[in-house]
Order: sequence, then C-alpha cells, then structure tokens
Amino acid sequence: MSGFGCIRTTVGRAVRHGKPLGSLLTAFVLLASLLLTTLPLAPEPVQAATGGYDGQAACGYAQEYWDKVCSDGYFFEASYPPSDLGAGNPVPTECGLDCAHFVSCCIGSEPHAPGGGLNIPSRTEAYGEPGAKRLADWLIESGYAEEKATVGDLAMGDVIVYERDGGYHAVLYLGGGKIAAHSVSYWQVNWDIYLSTGFTVYARIHINGPPQTERNPVSVTDPLPYFGKGSNTGPADYWYAHTYEGHDYISTYVGGQIDDPTKPDYWAEFRPYLSEAGDYEVYAYYYGCPDTSEHVPFTIHHAGGSEVVTVNQKTASATWKQTYLGTWTFAAGADTRIVVTDATGEPYDGITGLTIGSVEFVGAPRDPTIAYSPTSFSFSAIEGGSNPPDQTLSIWNSGEGTLTWYAYEGSSWLTLSPTSGTCTTETDNVIVSVDISGRSAGVYNATITIDAPVATNTPQTVPVTLTIEPLIQTIAYSPTSFSFSAFEGDPNPPDKTLSIWNSGQGTLAWNVSDDVDWLTLSPTSGTSTGETDSVTLSVDISGKSAGIYNATITVTAPGAANTPQTVAVTLTINAISPTWDIDRDGTVDYKDLAILGAAYGCCDGDPGYNPDADINQDGCVDYKDLAILGAHYGEEY
Repeated sequence: MSGFGCIRTTVGRAVRHGKPLGSLLTAFVLLASLLLTTLPLAPEPVQAATGGYDGQAACGYAQEYWDKVCSDGYFFEASYPPSDLGAGNPVPTECGLDCAHFVSCCIGSEPHAPGGGLNIPSRTEAYGEPGAKRLADWLIESGYAEEKATVGDLAMGDVIVYERDGGYHAVLYLGGGKIAAHSVSYWQVNWDIYLSTGFTVYARIHINGPPQTERNPVSVTDPLPYFGKGSNTGPADYWYAHTYEGHDYISTYVGGQIDDPTKPDYWAEFRPYLSEAGDYEVYAYYYGCPDTSEHVPFTIHHAGGSEVVTVNQKTASATWKQTYLGTWTFAAGADTRIVVTDATGEPYDGITGLTIGSVEFVGAPRDPTIAYSPTSFSFSAIEGGSNPPDQTLSIWNSGEGTLTWYAYEGSSWLTLSPTSGTCTTETDNVIVSVDISGRSAGVYNATITIDAPVATNTPQTVPVTLTIEPLIQTIAYSPTSFSFSAFEGDPNPPDKTLSIWNSGQGTLAWNVSDDVDWLTLSPTSGTSTGETDSVTLSVDISGKSAGIYNATITVTAPGAANTPQTVAVTLTINAISPTWDIDRDGTVDYKDLAILGAAYGCCDGDPGYNPDADINQDGCVDYKDLAILGAHYGEEY
C-alpha cells in the first residue's frame, strides 16, 4: 500500500497507532489510480553539507609561506599600502603588520595558491583582510566559524587572535598546540609564546566552513538540512512519497498523537537558509483532494517569533494548489523554517490526511532604500598648507527599484562631485573635497545630506569634521651645552659648532646672543624650514687668569612654540702648566716623553735642542730631565 495520498495505486490495510488504515474508496481515488503508479520512497540517511573548508590545506599553505611573501606578492610592512615584493621572496623584515594578510591567504582562496578554501573579501590590493580583529569578527559574523573556550578545542587550520594594548595579532593554528605566523615569522612554535610579552587571547576561532547556501523554494526531495521529516513518537514510516503530473509531494494521515489529536506526531520541516534578511511572502504547494483535511497547521518561524496558519487542503478533485500563507520578516540564515504537522485536531480515521510538496519564499516588493558608507568623514590639515586628500562617499540602493539620490554639501569649504545620480544594484561614488584656503586654525563642522524622494529612509545625513592645526615653528638645537678648556697664557681653544633647525612647520627665523665678552657667535641669525643651520662658537682667553667662566647662549624665534631656548657654556682656564708637561695639554704622558726623547742628548746650540724638553733648564736635555718627567708621569692638571 502506498499510504494516504491524493493518488494511490493499491488498496489494502496497514496499522498506524494500532488502528486500521481504512481504504480510500472514492470514485476520485479509483480513477486516479489508473493514471499513475507511485512508489514510496524508502527512508535513507542524508548527511548535511560540511562546508568544504580544508584545514590541512591551510596548514600546507602556511608551511610553504611562513617565511616568504605570500602567493599574491604583497607584504604589509606598515598598515597601508602593502608592499609589492613578489610571491615567494623572503619576508623583508622580522617586523611588520602582515599577520592577518598571511592568515587570510592560509585559510582563503588566493587565486595563485588557494589555501583552506574560504572566500575572504579583500579591502586592499592584497588578498584577504589585513586587520586581525576585523578578520576574527568577520569569520564569526559571516557564519564560517565559531568561538571555542580553549585552545584544546581547536583543530588544524583554525585561527587564534591575540590582543595587547588595543592592538591585535592573528596566527594560524597547526594543531598540537603549535602555530604559524608572519611578522615575526614563526613555524611550529607554541601558541602561548605571545603570552609572556603581555598579549592575551582575544578569540579562539574554529572554522566550520561556509554556511549553507540559500535554497528557495524548498522541496520534499531536497536533502537535509533544507528538508526533513519525522515522527515525535516513532519512525517516519507513514510519510509516503508521490510523484504526479511532474509534482513531487508527500502525504500522511491526520490524527496527531494517539492520546491527543492536537499534539503533533508526524511533521515535515522546510529550511530555506535565506541569504538576505527581509520581508517575504510565503507560499505552500500541495495536492488537494476530497480526502485532505480542512485544518492543516503550518507553523511559520520568523524573525519576530512564530505563527500558526491553518490551511484548508480539501478540494472536489485532485488539484495542485498554491496557497499564500502570509508575509513576514525573516532573518538570514538557519532560523527561518516552516513546519507542517498532522495535529489538525481531527481524530485518526484512516481516511483524512494532508499533503505537502514544497514551500517558497518570495521577497515582498520594497521601495528604494538609501545605503551609504562611511557614516562620517574627518579631514585634517596645517594652517596655510595644502588641502587634505579627497575622500569617497559610496551610495547604493539596499532596497528595490531605482534610487534617485541628491547630495548637498552644507558648507562653502566642502565640495561634492557628483551631486546626484541613480542606482539600482550598483554603487555610486561621490568625491568629497575640502578647501582650507583663507581659513585659520580651528575645528569646522559640516553635514552632507543625502535625499532620495521615494526612498524609505530619506533623508540621511553624514557629519564632516575639518581640523586645521596652527602653523607652529619649533626651535631644535644640538648640543645642549658646551665646555672649553685651556691653560693660562696658552692659545685659544678650538672653535665649536651649535646646530639649529626647525622641527615644526613653516619657516623658523632664529637669533642667537650671549652674555659675556670672551665668547663670539657667528652667524647670529638665520632661517630654517627643516634644514640645519650651523653657528660657530669662538672663545678668547687673552688676559684671563686661571679659573672657571660661565656664559649662556640664548636662541630666540618669534612665533616658535618653545622660544626662547638657552645653551650653557663653560670655560675652564687652568694655571700655567708645569715644565714637565712639555706639550701643555694638562697630562704628563707618552706625548711628553716622545718630545723629550727626540731632543735627548742635545744641548743649547745643537741642531736638535728643544728648550721645552730641557725641564731643569740647565742647557742640556739629559737623564736629569728624564728623571723629572718620570717622577710626574701620569699626572693631570
């Protein structure tokens, strides 16, 4: 027996809930049995899709590129832009910001060398997501992955993201507690290597693979997880499969559970896995006939909860029916489901039943809707400098139909181009430009207004902030102090140099002066836009007795943020050096010994005689002079 159905092939008896299944001896059934032979579908296990992510392939990619530039040829030495260094070349530095880009290539589908197989969107010319936190959040929010409580819960090809002081770092998990990473390049090191440097774990991410794709309509011939059927009290043997006039459907008898016909026993569930949230019209497709129930319950699980709709399936003759169940708001993903059951409230009689073939979700007509990005703009510039770079406002229609939009600047220093457009599914780009000419330092605010007459959310506003920093010069100099020394009566010590430059913006007009008569500065003024100017310091010790002299150099620059600056100068004049300090450098050392050695054995009148080496001034340079020098060797004055 084929069981209940608007179309049957044999007449016989079976038992459900211990009750006989009566014959459907109507003229309609006898006539229909001559038209088509249907066979029940034997129950068979169906596996849900696993998503197709290959963690082993991700680890294989990491093994190939952990110390090389990734297969797309890019490496993030800084935040942006990435450097085009050529695929497979050694990474240029142990320091960089390439961690998330590397992990994206490992787990993704970079065209030159696919990794784990995920389809990761790219925000730059390099493949994948360059931000570690954004990559983690995207994996979770997209449905590709889920967070785990411990690293022990992770598998090959999963991802760990760390956090320290607001910065994030992503690595690929290789299994066995080991990871691979870029910047610094690591392969097969322990996952907790970062914890000793102040990092904590932000997320442990297990990748399941891509979420289910949308299937709409959902038919009784679709596999799990899109369609499923069963019984709350036993096997689903009394769901019977049929094909008639090209329509596939299933049937069962009504009656609910044995003790209560309002409690569902046999059920069928349809899950479309909608790719986009929104309002949908829901339609049920089934065969109606004289023996189908007038009270078939459909439970619609939507974004706002659930609702039961009762459908009258009874018709005078076999008819393939489309019935509108209603319009609801549905979320994207797996939460949307329609369940039909045998709990009609009618007792089982072996005759009355229900059928179902498919369920369809039709997007309800929607008006155009303004969508835009980003939600705000911020520009910055230096007073009197060049205009900041242009930025882009993207506008598109997230509803249906045609969006005709207009954009208004709201300020004289702000320019938009173009200021109007139309879009259906494409994105329009508006160049946002700022003109700072004639504007003094300060913060300026404006609002971009996006108007679309028939859009559901018109108007939309986008705040714009322009910050003009004051033009500030800053005195920079080196060194911060000077020290001169000489012996009384000796020549002046060598000159020294003071370097002055502008470490701020604009032009620094500087002047230098001192407060003593023994110090001379040259030049005493100059200008710098960033280059270094040199000032020569000269000291005159003539007429100065032994002692310590102090002076101050003052550096001024009108308009500089840190004017004035001072530089300390110290001059030390030592007493006349003793005769055994032959070269008068303040130290009795090998240089004095060399001078004495060169004149040794010479007396006054001899060609090699040096009166400075004749320490005792007896007219000859001999052992007595050598003995005096030796007695004072190593002394400093």
